[in-house]
Amino acid sequence: MDLEPANAAPILQATLDDLERLLQQGFGTSLTLRRNYGDWLRVEASADGFRAEHHDAATGRLHDCEDLWPVEQARDAARAYFDGHWTWRQGAWRQRANAASASRLPDATD
Repeated sequence: MDLEPANAAPILQATLDDLERLLQQGFGTSLTLRRNYGDWLRVEASADGFRAEHHDAATGRLHDCEDLWPVEQARDAARAYFDGHWTWRQGAWRQRANAASASRLPDATD
């Protein structure tokens, strides 16, 4: 899995230690965890908490979490996603885009 923090260069083929270091030292305004088959999870800081969005490569769907997360919930979600224990129960989600409109994945400049 690749890690793309807003405040540093991407970490390709990251380890759990790399993720933990980013979570402890800070990752800037956003962190994207990108799997090699196209799925990704992004957490992004806002004034009131963290927004999350998820892209499912198999369906091409982009989802937004309707809830803002406190920093610890954002960290827990990143750890769970990295470990392969991702669950949709971490908030209420809505589909934002279908396969045709979600074909453009965000890059490190988004």
